[in-house]
Amino acid sequence: MNYQSGFTIMELMIGVVLAGVLMVIAIPGFNRLQQNNCMTVHANTLVTSLQLARSIAITKNAEVTLTASNTDANNEWGAGWRITLNEDRNGNGSLDAREDYNGDGALDTTATVRDVTLTGCLLTTIDEVSSPAPVTRRIFSYAPNGFIDEPGVFNICDDRTGEIGRQLTVNPVGRPSINSRFTCT
Repeated sequence: MNYQSGFTIMELMIGVVLAGVLMVIAIPGFNRLQQNNCMTVHANTLVTSLQLARSIAITKNAEVTLTASNTDANNEWGAGWRITLNEDRNGNGSLDAREDYNGDGALDTTATVRDVTLTGCLLTTIDEVSSPAPVTRRIFSYAPNGFIDEPGVFNICDDRTGEIGRQLTVNPVGRPSINSRFTCT
């Protein structure tokens, strides 16, 4: 007697149904994981940029600014930002020794240190709000001593409502900190 091994049609159908059920369960969880990771990456990138700007202000003894790239009133910081340095450290209006940060031979009031563009993830909004009334700012300036011109708060959310987002607070000394239990509205 010759027996052939293989699947019956019933076994194959049960396997396909089980695979479908597992996909229905797994895909929404994966999308949520991807969105949460995107928010975390954007929050960490902003923290890194704030720390870099503060560090450069202290080490170069110069004013360093963070400026929002997007001028759209709905999502000022969501597209990215630019870190710039005022090369005229002594304020005399001429290029002196050790003031040419970018090496172009000219005195720049806004020598670009770094451009940050947020891409590759799902939509993330970064709104800067200040107390007591919400005001969107486009510029944060660090003084040569590392202190910021005015403390601020960034709410980092995506297009989901009522989900956990990130809230980044910049204290008066200029140090950023993240609250990962912020509820987006």
